[in-house]
Amino acid sequence: MARYVRKLIAALLMVTALIVTQIPAVDVDAARVDVGDYTMDGDTLVKYNGTETSVTVPNSVRTIGHEAFSGNSTMTEVVIPDRVTNVEFSSFENCINLQKVTMGSNVKTIGAAAFSGCTSLKSISIPAKTSEIGAGAFAKCSSLSNIPVNYQNQNYTCESGVLYNQDQTQLIQYLAGKPSISYIMPDTVEKISVYAFWGADQLTGVTISPRVKEIPEYAFSNCNGLSTVTIPSSVESLQAYSFGDCVNLSKIYIPKSVGYIDEDA
Repeated sequence: MARYVRKLIAALLMVTALIVTQIPAVDVDAARVDVGDYTMDGDTLVKYNGTETSVTVPNSVRTIGHEAFSGNSTMTEVVIPDRVTNVEFSSFENCINLQKVTMGSNVKTIGAAAFSGCTSLKSISIPAKTSEIGAGAFAKCSSLSNIPVNYQNQNYTCESGVLYNQDQTQLIQYLAGKPSISYIMPDTVEKISVYAFWGADQLTGVTISPRVKEIPEYAFSNCNGLSTVTIPSSVESLQAYSFGDCVNLSKIYIPKSVGYIDEDA
């Protein structure tokens, strides 16, 4: 009986294997179609292939995919329609000639590095429904000095060129186009986002909030003009590349409270 069962199981496994080998492989790109200047996957804009200077994203789009416009050097203006809810990470990264973004009213998520390196960007706003802004979303936007936030937005605020969460306990982005050379962080700030000061070349001096416990990865990286930093006794750690490539940093006071300094800090 046991031998019969084993033979039956072996036969079933062989049949299953044969069936599986006959199933055609799914092509991950099969759902992608080119519509004019756009490569689409359902309602996700996968890639913009055009060369227009002024671009209006189609009304059929709900999500602007990661790197969809990344590296585009001809576009100077983009209009994001109201149907779009997600602008994914690096969507417009390094669009060096992009100057103006008209953001749709229903955008909920702006991904990490979404507009990072857009060095010509001067005009963009945060809609009322935006509830998530990823790390370094506006890093190294050297022409951007202010981001108006819709008055109905309950999650973010922008004060004097610095983007915070609503109660200013988290510093999201110090805008690289802010003309000030020194910055005293509000005492309310408890957390600094990754890439928060990335590429803020005009900044020469920073005083950090006495409630901050950690200087995170890449927080002040590539701040080429930064020369002095005052770290309070609340800080316990300096993470990797927190002051990476700050080529003019000549004075930094590290208090006794700091128990960890990454070897690449």
